[in-house]
Amino acid sequence: MRAISPARVSRDTRASRDAEAVSIIVGRERGDPVMVSIPPGPHSSRPPTPSFPDDNLSQPLLHLDSAGTAEAILDGKIQFALNFSWAVNLLLFGAKGYVWWLSASKAVLASLIDSLVDLASQGVVAMTEIQSKRADARFPVGKARLETIGVLGCACLMSVAAYAVVQDSSVSMYEGIVKGILPQLDTSLVTYCVLGGATLLKLIAYLICTALQSRSDSMLALAEDHLNDVVSNICAIGTAAIASEVPRAWWVDPTGGILISLFILSRWFGIAKSQIDKIVGRGAPRELVDQLMRFASQHHEKLEVDCLRAYHFGSRFMVEAEVVMPADSGLQEVHDISLQLQTKLEALDLVERAFVHVDYARRDQPEHRTERLLQGLPVVAEEPLLPSPHQPPRSGSGRRMSSESSCEDVASPLPVQSQTTRQPKQNAPATKTGEGEARQ
Repeated sequence: MRAISPARVSRDTRASRDAEAVSIIVGRERGDPVMVSIPPGPHSSRPPTPSFPDDNLSQPLLHLDSAGTAEAILDGKIQFALNFSWAVNLLLFGAKGYVWWLSASKAVLASLIDSLVDLASQGVVAMTEIQSKRADARFPVGKARLETIGVLGCACLMSVAAYAVVQDSSVSMYEGIVKGILPQLDTSLVTYCVLGGATLLKLIAYLICTALQSRSDSMLALAEDHLNDVVSNICAIGTAAIASEVPRAWWVDPTGGILISLFILSRWFGIAKSQIDKIVGRGAPRELVDQLMRFASQHHEKLEVDCLRAYHFGSRFMVEAEVVMPADSGLQEVHDISLQLQTKLEALDLVERAFVHVDYARRDQPEHRTERLLQGLPVVAEEPLLPSPHQPPRSGSGRRMSSESSCEDVASPLPVQSQTTRQPKQNAPATKTGEGEARQ
């Protein structure tokens, strides 16, 4: 364990206080992948201040959580929202089942099936929430993206259920128009009271989950469930009342069931698309990247940010920062400064994982294999940047080694014996018997 000097602790404390003053604005999927670059310049110059969004954006502010207190509070709020949603969904499912048994309304049936799938989808959300927080040696960087996959599973369940209701309502429409078989509805005051009370509870649950949906994909899925139930309950009450009071308007009830199902399909299609973007790795909004750039630029006076990438790694972001430090900096100083920056980036609420790459000069070409391939550049340069017997080939883009090199190759130490040292010949006779046996 390394001893830390008081001067360094004081400097780190001041840097931490400065970093806590920087807030990161939450951004939903509003922009394309962005990479903000700083133009080349000497090491002594500071990078220009990036542009910032308007202060009146209606987005919550997130701060550093170095002690993990905010994370614990957030987990408690999410657990309360999950438990409350369970209670409301179970109560609502029983109430809708009773109302459907009394009225035989297609719109109420659509809302009942929606509640049934709500329970199934919430089970998926709860399972993925628990599994994503469990440590597993098979998943060395965690299972944070499992939550996003769980939301996709909910979208599939909702889509299948909505399609089934559309099919059943279409059959009722066909029988009523072609065969003259009209559906029989029997609504009463109990029906309206039960559905009205259930709708009010769903609205409360929706407001609770909406307040947390920007921090958790599970809350986003539950908020969408509750919103769908609020809309479907209101439509079910209205269409059932019209169809029961006006016999000629019997078609309003199955039509309401179809419209409710189409609304649910459209909403979940948008959610499924956003979750797929998160799994694929959609870039962060520009305002988030700009603030991350300033956050990193203020970390240390000897550090300049060359470029910074932020993209989705599940519900939160992966951040890659390429920074420049003076060429005469010591290894210990470079390591400590870059590690502190990485730790501060990962302490941000929106950041899942961060990587900091340090260089002594700015590069005008991408350094990673995927970006080079997309731009039609060779993966490995033919000529090394610096001729040295011990340095791996380095291209003009700054790649240290071939993309085929494994982690074992990177971790292997350099040989102690230099190339100028001559190896003893294999056929040289041993001067002594003991010495020869020892050499063998």
